[in-house]
Amino acid sequence: MGDQFDDLMEAMKDITTFDPNREGAYEALNERIYQAVTDKPILARIVSVRGEYLLSATCTNLNLESSHHVIKSLIEAYPSALLGPLLTNTSEYTTPVYMIARHPQHCLIMPWIASNYTWILDDERCQEFPPVFDLLRTYIQRYMRRSSCTAATSNNSLGRILGLLLN
Repeated sequence: MGDQFDDLMEAMKDITTFDPNREGAYEALNERIYQAVTDKPILARIVSVRGEYLLSATCTNLNLESSHHVIKSLIEAYPSALLGPLLTNTSEYTTPVYMIARHPQHCLIMPWIASNYTWILDDERCQEFPPVFDLLRTYIQRYMRRSSCTAATSNNSLGRILGLLLN
């Protein structure tokens, strides 16, 4: 089981050296991770020597929206990984729930997390600086850069953000 975990972690690190437009490689890796976790959900609970779960490595290395089903399957297999330790040299909030909230593609998963795993966002570790603040910043950066910041655009964007959070 440890070898399979290590192979998946290595494959995710290797994928970042590929051309990001090679969606075929991403799709194959997405399917490989999904199948492995479906067959052996315990893989989602294993922590690497660096303190990473498959979830944190997936959030970091698989940057396409097509990876959302894999991220969701990892969360379903072990939701506590959202709060789990990710060892870094910074003091920032770098657990997977924050990584997802800050990611321009993966932030779209946050309403699903809020609906299905409310206890994650209610956890004391998410209370001092709620990940929803990162989600708001990421969402605004993602959509506001595409147009000028007129009153109508701001109003429309606020409506989108509220809809995203309330759905």
